[in-house]
Amino acid sequence: MRKKIRALGAIIVIVLVLFCSCGVKNKSEDLSEPKPAEPKPAEPTPTKPTPTKPTPTGETTTGAVPTGAVTTGAVPTGAATTGSAPTETVTVEPGLTEATTSKLTPVEPTPIPEYRKISVEQAKSIMDEGGQFVLLDVRTEEEFKEQRIDGAVLIPNYEIRNRAEVELPDKGALILVYCRSGRRSAGAAEELVSMGYYNVYDFGGIIDWTFETVSG
Repeated sequence: MRKKIRALGAIIVIVLVLFCSCGVKNKSEDLSEPKPAEPKPAEPTPTKPTPTKPTPTGETTTGAVPTGAVTTGAVPTGAATTGSAPTETVTVEPGLTEATTSKLTPVEPTPIPEYRKISVEQAKSIMDEGGQFVLLDVRTEEEFKEQRIDGAVLIPNYEIRNRAEVELPDKGALILVYCRSGRRSAGAAEELVSMGYYNVYDFGGIIDWTFETVSG
């Protein structure tokens, strides 16, 4: 009986020894395993300022302009500038630039063409020179047939507007105008000028003509 008790006690001791040895082994394994390190917060990396290249004159820059910075080059039309002195407003007509308007000079008004009044003697001198001219009689056809200056062309004063441009196409031609007394010739000369003829001379009426005439 005692042998059995001793044997049982020995077994119990062995079991206890084995149990204790397993516990120590587990604790040593727990101590030997490294614990995972806790992640540290990332420190902010300082950013280096990017050097900016100078913008050549005349090029436009994009992006925000730092406060107080001075920009050079062309300023877009319509951009508002601060701190600048007030400028004078100049109205430029379409198609003109400021460089063009600075060179403009006042244009003198073109005088309205007028006919010239001359004497019968001056008219005779022009005819005798032999140059190109038109001798225009502005009376009626009956008066023209009764008496006229040789070489005259008949266009009654009341038909000037309808016939002159057809029978007298050259508006720069020298035209010598006459009638009977000078009243109708003045009206005809004024009408010719209003139509664009600019070399018109009125020498009055045939009643003052003291040189040779023809009839028929």
